Amino acid sequence: MNEMFFIMQGLMMAMASVLLLVPLVVTVVCYFLSRAEEKRSGEVLFTAKSAVIFTLMNNAAWLFFAAWTMICFNIIGDLETSYNFESDEAEKSWEVFRMGVALVISSGLSLLVLSVLWRNWTGNTELLPRDNIFVKCFSGINMAVLSVVALSLGTSIMFLLMEAMASDHVKIDEMGDMFKLPVVALICSLVFLAINIRLFGSCSDRTPSK
Repeated sequence: MNEMFFIMQGLMMAMASVLLLVPLVVTVVCYFLSRAEEKRSGEVLFTAKSAVIFTLMNNAAWLFFAAWTMICFNIIGDLETSYNFESDEAEKSWEVFRMGVALVISSGLSLLVLSVLWRNWTGNTELLPRDNIFVKCFSGINMAVLSVVALSLGTSIMFLLMEAMASDHVKIDEMGDMFKLPVVALICSLVFLAINIRLFGSCSDRTPSK
């Protein structure tokens, strides 16, 4: 259980780093892109509404993705079971599952509230306007980050499979969570990556919305 605790702690720290660094990078990039567009068109494009809504919405989407990763991993993973002396049987721990469900609910509600605020503040019926500079930047950077994550996880899985085929001392069924965790994370990363690829690919090159 200690090993899984440190693994989950590492994943949460990595997620926190992404949630802190990505908005900073996107804000700086969007600032210079907006300034350049303002010089060309004479219109103010870098609005506080877009910055706040889409930064928080992107963070909520990352938490939603992380929550489903935790849920799926707890369902198929072994984790450490606790021994029930009354029934004389080992019981599987569902703490990660419950934490994932709590994150799904909180991040899902956040996305709902943010989408309602965006529509009320701007009167825009489109939830993710394809010409908005923040939608472009966040989806593009998410796509780049998730591509690296998926490539790293895929490489790790391939290495474990090759070790299992080349060595008699390494067996997939004995790896347990060491193999299941990267597989679950890879699948969830690919789903989130596909969503961002679709969103970024549909973005327009027109003048960004205010």
